[in-house]
Amino acid sequence: MRRGVRLGLAIVAVAASSGCAARQGTDVDCIRQKLGGVDSVSMAVAAKICGHVVDGRLTPLDLHGAPELQVEARHSGVAYTP
Repeated sequence: MRRGVRLGLAIVAVAASSGCAARQGTDVDCIRQKLGGVDSVSMAVAAKICGHVVDGRLTPLDLHGAPELQVEARHSGVAYTP
């Protein structure tokens, strides 16, 4: 359990330092930035950083118009709307 808590805290820290928590733009923009930057992360981590929390749950990412990200999300088990 401790390992999961540490991972969760690390994700929150990355999200806060990356500016995605209060970001402008689309989910596609944020995901592309996280996957292609110098500090690139996996699709699952990018989804947690770029996702929106409603009632304590992550909502599906809006990946409209980005079929390559939809494929990657599907392979990673990340919820999204096409």
